[in-house]
Amino acid sequence: LANRIGDLAAALGAAWRSNPERGLYKTTDGGGEWQYSAEASSPSGGILVHQALTESPSRDALLEIVDEHDYPIWRALGLVLQGSALTAVGRLDEGSALSDRGIALYQGLQTPPVFWPLLLSLRARGLADARRPVEALAVVDEAIATIPEQHVLYPELGLLNGDLLLAEGDVVGAELRFRSAFDVSRDLGVRMPQLRAATRIARLRALDADAIESLRGVYETFTEGFDSPDLVEARAVLAEVDVPIP
Repeated sequence: LANRIGDLAAALGAAWRSNPERGLYKTTDGGGEWQYSAEASSPSGGILVHQALTESPSRDALLEIVDEHDYPIWRALGLVLQGSALTAVGRLDEGSALSDRGIALYQGLQTPPVFWPLLLSLRARGLADARRPVEALAVVDEAIATIPEQHVLYPELGLLNGDLLLAEGDVVGAELRFRSAFDVSRDLGVRMPQLRAATRIARLRALDADAIESLRGVYETFTEGFDSPDLVEARAVLAEVDVPIP
């Protein structure tokens, strides 16, 4: 693989703010020297892997290697990841087509469905980004049905499900999903989904006292990352009701 396309590595740097070290680096000598290859397109660094798949000229070579060595399961995963990344940056038709191909390929494999919840969650997000909410709801419902509620994927799926329900006008259903996402995030100790759920609930509940207090409690557990979008949004909600923020 290294001889064919060179190796890529992603450097995050400081996790919650932009920094000049963050980006993609490439080596052509097995790791002896690394050269800066591409700047990360997200201030939080969260799109680095997607950039490696979608913006690098290595993409086609990677897929060739997968085919050459008969790794259809990884080709399916790669296609869905690529499709999700392309959809997220606005290349809707191309991204949706790639994701559909990956899903179809995976469904045709005789393999344990270990990656199926992940693939469904990626596909649901891609459909939501492509502004296909009815299809996205069906896929996210299927994804939720394949996992226990205490699964690590559940908080994000619950939030996406709530967002889609809210977009369709189902306020009650959306709040139920946001509350379950909040509870599971708390139980699993994943604070960012918990914060996002608390922010959504506070807005839905017209900033009532209990919802604001819940949001404030989660917000105050953070000690860094205050310029990240989720924390900025939570802070803005708290500011609307003049909640003092340390």
